[in-house]
Amino acid sequence: VYRAVQLNLNRLVALKVVLGGPLASTEDKARFHIEAEDAARLRHPNVVQVFDVGEWNGFQFLALELIEGPNLRRWQREEPLPPRRAAELVAQV
Repeated sequence: VYRAVQLNLNRLVALKVVLGGPLASTEDKARFHIEAEDAARLRHPNVVQVFDVGEWNGFQFLALELIEGPNLRRWQREEPLPPRRAAELVAQV
């Protein structure tokens, strides 16, 4: 997932691409397309919005709502979360 600019609407987005790009398997591309369809149907405050889906030079992509802030990998490297905060995050997920 990359931070990018959606040029036609001049906004920052999270750009998710299929691993392997043009060399991705047919199965990987199909799974990515199903993920895009499923995500586009969801409406929930804790789920990012899908803005666009497409292909560019053999790379399938999803343009998603960009949420600024730390990610889970960063939290894994820091001190453990207090139990109450960890439970709040799990409840949201």
